[in-house]
Amino acid sequence: MCKSVKRRPWMLGMALAGVCGLSLAAAAAGPGTTGADVLKVNLGARPNALGGAYSAVGNDVQSLLYNPADLAGAQGSDAVFQHYAAFAEVTYELLGYAQPVEDMGIVGGTLVWRTMPPIDNPGAPDAPVAVNDLVLTVGEGRLWKEWFGGGPAILDRLAVGGAAKIIYSSLREAHAVSLAADLGAVWNSPATWGLPVTVAAGLQNAGAPLRFLEQADPLPLCGRLGVSVVPWDTGRHKGLLTAECLLSVLDSGLTASVGAEYTLAKIIFFRAGYRFENAGNINGPSAGLGVAFMAGTLTFHLDYAYRVTLWDAYDSVDNNHFISLGVHF
Repeated sequence: MCKSVKRRPWMLGMALAGVCGLSLAAAAAGPGTTGADVLKVNLGARPNALGGAYSAVGNDVQSLLYNPADLAGAQGSDAVFQHYAAFAEVTYELLGYAQPVEDMGIVGGTLVWRTMPPIDNPGAPDAPVAVNDLVLTVGEGRLWKEWFGGGPAILDRLAVGGAAKIIYSSLREAHAVSLAADLGAVWNSPATWGLPVTVAAGLQNAGAPLRFLEQADPLPLCGRLGVSVVPWDTGRHKGLLTAECLLSVLDSGLTASVGAEYTLAKIIFFRAGYRFENAGNINGPSAGLGVAFMAGTLTFHLDYAYRVTLWDAYDSVDNNHFISLGVHF
């Protein structure tokens, strides 16, 4: 167990409460209208089990969706496939891959596609309306000193990353394409702290509006601020606590998420989380399980998450199920 847990227990409370406390102090932007809502959906079984608080946790290719700087923490190559069956027969699929590239740090890419059942209007002669979305993201993460050379000692533990994405959306015969960029930074505390702390910040979806014919809608620009701590790690038993705030600049304001993970023997993972949204929507708890197993030089991860979405001050409830299969080599 980390010795500083007993010496400095206040660090844990300050780290987590400090991030979520932003929801009480920050003035969120008023509600607006943005396009490409596929970019607003948290994907990945492990991230969703943690309430979406993943930008200061991720060290795999899924982290590219939350903070590209997290890629710098990936060890070796990583691949993942995820299936998410949302409400009203809407489905999300995620395919991702990341690997070290000489002189480039860790490079990764994700492909997200969303399909919806055709919208049929029996009272009209028009054909059913088909809606589909596709997002391709490519990013890189590496340590500051590897990217920019020297600097103050505090920057030795800083990782930075960037990603570019292409968003494609189709609505019946109409099509729209937009480009966007993500930027992120992650800082890990030195060993002298005793208690491992990670702080992450990022900007997502900075790009051109998505235009259908004459209608142009801005992308859901947002900023993320997250923190995670490891209060104990004995090798066989490991605990993780994480919190995150997401500020939607043009849309729904500020969202706070918290999560916890317990790891047993690096094989079994128990997770729980909660997401709070300041407009009374998209609130709800989450939980999940994970299993890791080896086959030769491959390490497989099978993760499941269950999330309850409470809409409009709890007048409506949706049950969400996420399944991810990953392999590390």
